[in-house]
Amino acid sequence: FVGGVGSGKTFAGVLNILMMPAGTTGMVVAPTYPMLRDATQQAFFDVCPPQLIASHNKHEQRTTLHTGTTILWRSADRPHNLRGPNIGWLYVDEGAYITEAAWKVLIARLRRRPAKAWITTTANGHNWLYRWCCVLQLGYSLPHANTTDNPFNAPGFAQQLARQYADDPAYLAQEMEGAFVDLSGSKRIPGPLLSQV
Repeated sequence: FVGGVGSGKTFAGVLNILMMPAGTTGMVVAPTYPMLRDATQQAFFDVCPPQLIASHNKHEQRTTLHTGTTILWRSADRPHNLRGPNIGWLYVDEGAYITEAAWKVLIARLRRRPAKAWITTTANGHNWLYRWCCVLQLGYSLPHANTTDNPFNAPGFAQQLARQYADDPAYLAQEMEGAFVDLSGSKRIPGPLLSQV
């Protein structure tokens, strides 16, 4: 799910966690631990009904739900540290900001059912995620949203942000439209291509 800032990507990502089959083990990954703690984990605990949480071990970064589902919270800043676990599902938040090496390690962890992975992110130029989703034709679907699509943002948020970014159309396209843009000056990838992939 590629979208602009505030388009609801992380919210959608954590809702997907709650839809994973009971008794499964999954991993939630962000580029850094501060991003994991301050955005992804916070969104999860805001959305997840407290009565559904059986335990949360902050030291081990492991949450167990009463359904028997286990969530491993991890950072992608040291890709080789992600090796080891056999998991059934994987959620990467701000996936365009992890390395391709980290993604390659992560997808090799999906050895159990339901063997499902999803990424939420703002675009980050023509990097590895752009190549994997838009160039290599590996079968990824690519939902897309604009900052203005989220009715739950504070009133005027999108309009104010658009004014701040108005002097840099490429940056505005990346940050608000979620477009894959070469910020060095190349043309942005138009919306129709995003929806066709």
